[in-house]
Amino acid sequence: MSQINLKLNVPLLKGGGTESAAGFLNAARKNQEAAVQDYAFFITGLANDVVHAYWDYRLAVDSVKIREMSRDRVTRIASQVNLFASDAKMKEKIAQVIYTAEGAKVSKNRVVIEAQQAMEQARTTFALTLGVAPEKFT
Repeated sequence: MSQINLKLNVPLLKGGGTESAAGFLNAARKNQEAAVQDYAFFITGLANDVVHAYWDYRLAVDSVKIREMSRDRVTRIASQVNLFASDAKMKEKIAQVIYTAEGAKVSKNRVVIEAQQAMEQARTTFALTLGVAPEKFT
């Protein structure tokens, strides 16, 4: 008869000592600290995005107002030039001035429309940054 020796390692208690429990507790604390730091970073980034979106929107609103005032001023000048040149002979003499004034008026209208579109885009971005549907943002 032969004899066989077997060595059997049963991992039931492997890593179950006090050192292992302290290690798991330390790892859990480090994970909690990392999660708190991640959350703080997320909140800071979100606040930063909101502030940037707000000031972009305010800049766009002010830009539209300035461009509208400029357009209105050019429109008044063009109207005064047309009123001044109501006589056909006078119109021929200052035709270049009239064309320039009318061209400036058209150009200013285009600039105002572009500024209004930029303002609407900034408003939409600001609303989305705040988590509000753009159509409900006033």
